[in-house]
Amino acid sequence: MNQQLHVPPLTNTNKILICLTAVLFLSSAVLETYLNINLIELLGLSLKGVISGKIFQIFTFPFLQHGLLSVVFNGLIVWFIGSDLELHWGQSFYRKFICLNVLTVAIVYLLLSYFFWGTSSEVPLLGFEGICYAILIGYALVFPERHLTFMFLFPMKALYFCLLLIAMEFYGTLMSPYSASSWVHLFAIGFSFLYLKFLSAQANGTNFFKKAKSKRPNLKIIKRDDDEPKYWH
Repeated sequence: MNQQLHVPPLTNTNKILICLTAVLFLSSAVLETYLNINLIELLGLSLKGVISGKIFQIFTFPFLQHGLLSVVFNGLIVWFIGSDLELHWGQSFYRKFICLNVLTVAIVYLLLSYFFWGTSSEVPLLGFEGICYAILIGYALVFPERHLTFMFLFPMKALYFCLLLIAMEFYGTLMSPYSASSWVHLFAIGFSFLYLKFLSAQANGTNFFKKAKSKRPNLKIIKRDDDEPKYWH
């Protein structure tokens, strides 16, 4: 049986994310080559930059990428995985989820920089990886039984597909010269998982720390004085 590749429509939020990333990637290459202007130093997140008043770095760092492969691979995750999530969750919650993830990653990175590298740290944090981890965790929780095709050859459940992509991305981060950010991305994964599980438990009216009890139907027999049959409620 032939399986068709599922290509979700590129939603508005993800279109903005991908376009901003592509524009900044091209601008960074052109400005550094011809004008010797380093956008990574200006827009990438660093403790030294924030202390010097560049608060905007908290919001601009995700749109800078380490290379063309990062732009393509992360862009595809945002398109194929993120678009399904935005269609399922709605634009408002999806954007809130992305913003919370970005803020969490930024705060954790600044705290780690302060306690381990000091206020003179100039190592910038940049990249879509934190957002991609959050999206993959969300997809694995929302569509765990959906079947996807890895490398267009190996069908697997969405849960294992997303976990495999997370492992690949995290391995790539560890092997890159920017491996310090891998610990920050672990926090992104943990935050996304706990946040979504908390909201799920809250929506179901269950305790986040306790296993939900299976609901059993409350059945009882009502016996009438006449000879009518028994009724189950």
